[in-house]
Amino acid sequence: MQLRVVFIFISLLCFSFVQTVSAQDQTPVLTGSNLCALEPANFSLGGLDPLPDTLFWSIDGVEGAMTSDLGTSIRSESVRDVAVSVRWIVEGEADTLSQTFRIEECICEVAMPNVFTPGRGGLDSTFGLGHNQHCRDTDINLDRFETSQLMIYDRWGELVYDSCEDANCRVTDRWDGMRNEQEIPSDVYIYIYRYQLRDIPGSSITHELETLTGEVILLR
Repeated sequence: MQLRVVFIFISLLCFSFVQTVSAQDQTPVLTGSNLCALEPANFSLGGLDPLPDTLFWSIDGVEGAMTSDLGTSIRSESVRDVAVSVRWIVEGEADTLSQTFRIEECICEVAMPNVFTPGRGGLDSTFGLGHNQHCRDTDINLDRFETSQLMIYDRWGELVYDSCEDANCRVTDRWDGMRNEQEIPSDVYIYIYRYQLRDIPGSSITHELETLTGEVILLR
């Protein structure tokens, strides 16, 4: 008789636990990621079960078109607060969630690779600005740079490449291991990279002209 009582008590506890973690009791959550000026800032809605049939995203009070996407993104030109709201409909019932997010200036840490292989294809076949977070993704985020110049010298101090040679300095310019349209041999070369990041409106950070120097190995 005592064993039956204990068994029933445990069964009730298990039933109560299952009810506590059921999906129906989840709370909708509005989250943000990569909240950086001059980059895509992402917002998403989670914690809903069942999923909404229809959603309407609003940024700073401006509602967008009807969508089924659980996320949206914006690109802010300045450091500021962004009011994000999402209205959704599930089984004919509407609900809304709103939150304010802060868009900040994310630090761009400029760095250069130490080796490249001309003529072998891919990004490593040229030398220039590396894959730096908040400086470039698959393509260089040009809006982060006010100015940029890359110069390459050989071991005897002779200039072999200058990205500003034609007075049209471009952040996208990269050295292809050539000099006067001729291949130069595998060796260690010296680079000087001068750049200035753009000041972003609303940010307390002021950017000055910076110089980055180092060695790069050219391998053929």
